[in-house]
Amino acid sequence: MKKIISLLLVVCCLLLCLTSCANPETLVTEAMANTQALDAYEAELKMDITMTVGDEEIEMPIVMDMKIKGATTDHPVVYMKSTVEMMGEKVESEIYMDSEWVYMLQDGVGYKMSVDDAGEDGDVSDTLDDMFQDMPESVYEDVKAVKNGDGSKTVSLSIPDSMFEEVFSEVIESMKDSIAQGVQVSDVIVSNAKVNITVKDKYISAYEIMFDMAMQISGVGVTATAKETLTIKNMGDTVTVTPMQGYQSYTEIS
Repeated sequence: MKKIISLLLVVCCLLLCLTSCANPETLVTEAMANTQALDAYEAELKMDITMTVGDEEIEMPIVMDMKIKGATTDHPVVYMKSTVEMMGEKVESEIYMDSEWVYMLQDGVGYKMSVDDAGEDGDVSDTLDDMFQDMPESVYEDVKAVKNGDGSKTVSLSIPDSMFEEVFSEVIESMKDSIAQGVQVSDVIVSNAKVNITVKDKYISAYEIMFDMAMQISGVGVTATAKETLTIKNMGDTVTVTPMQGYQSYTEIS
């Protein structure tokens, strides 16, 4: 009898393990929902872009550090500092947004714009919604969650081109705008898309999107590899959002 009971306990443990480990879709979707429900968090968004124009290769790393409180409300308070590097030049800027104004500081010059005038372009609080997208069950087939040394689990997904263009259209547009820098872009083709999602303590701790792009910029053929990585650094009441010094005296624009 003791042997039978012991065997049953072993089988139960194995079944529990298989149930918890065998469904990466549930692991990811629940973690995304938990993370999107956070009212406050601190995150780093890295965009690494390598462009090829003819025989020339150009690297453009972009780093954005964000602090957000009231993320689940209609009026989040946000601070973001971004650094863009390209061809030896570095541009740094800061943005602070409250319920009424978006404040911007670049090259020592400050501007402010009403939230209504800024519209969606001024809202830097929707990064999670742009990246955290529900994907069809088919992309999770034959995929397993890999356990990391810190106890987190990573799910790696390969996304068909047409599906990626539809599901991650906002991410593609963001990358396209970063590459184009205001110049007209056409004939954009996206390929080789992969998404790596790391879950720790039932929350997303890192979300990485990688893909290749080919396009025409002002009639010139350009290819690029793009990687966008969101890392959640801090969550909850310990997040403090502090505006730039002297922000209230910035010049108003519309």
